[in-house]
Amino acid sequence: MREDNLKTFMGLGLTYQQAKIYLATYDLCTSIGAAPIKLIAKTSATARQNVNQTMLSLQELDLVEKILESPPKFKPLPLKKAAEMLLNKKRQQLQTLKTATKKLSEKTEHEYVFEENCELVLIPKGEAHRRRIFELIDGAQEGVKSIMTLPMSTFWSPEDIPDSLQKAIDRGVEVQILSNQPKKVQNEHETVSPRKRDFCEVRYSKVPLPVMCCLVDQRELFLNLETNRDPTATCVLCTNNFGIITIVDDYFCRAWQKADPI
Repeated sequence: MREDNLKTFMGLGLTYQQAKIYLATYDLCTSIGAAPIKLIAKTSATARQNVNQTMLSLQELDLVEKILESPPKFKPLPLKKAAEMLLNKKRQQLQTLKTATKKLSEKTEHEYVFEENCELVLIPKGEAHRRRIFELIDGAQEGVKSIMTLPMSTFWSPEDIPDSLQKAIDRGVEVQILSNQPKKVQNEHETVSPRKRDFCEVRYSKVPLPVMCCLVDQRELFLNLETNRDPTATCVLCTNNFGIITIVDDYFCRAWQKADPI
């Protein structure tokens, strides 16, 4: 039994047990023809009672046929036909979900408006982190202030900023990025001039920055819980608390001014 076939059928909606027993039945059919439960259980290394139960579900899915002999034997649907049938069912399910989601959106569009109470929310790392920060930046209207603490080997450049920030700049949003000095500059004790283009400016701190965060429109703050990793690889605290935002903004402004060249 090929591992990639097992993963494919699980991706098409079968459980591990269903995929394993269907493929074992198929392998037997290609060599000896329709097979009894006893032989399928041995080939799939599965308890006989479990094979019996799983065969019932595979019959309901039209993936196997039961041949009325003594003992009964089972014949699987050919591999390609089985995969195509399951894929079509997936497509039908997806279309049904799309229709239901559209109806749900229409019903709830004006149903409820959330009040903007003060919140402190823990956002998981990874995709949830990326989605939330992109949503924040996509909605930015005035300014984005970001502090990056990752050690770098090269200079920041306004041309290298992420697409989400570039779109904000195109809307006229002022983007300020404060970062630690690149390693080679720290080693060579050089002075780095600010990088500026249109509504984007990047400056380098002369002292290590103790925090990594992103402040959007003075209304919402992303605060990374770790400062020495890829930002999206860490959990973050997200808050709209005015007091916390004021403290972080004050720190940013002081550090920004100290990063100016003398």
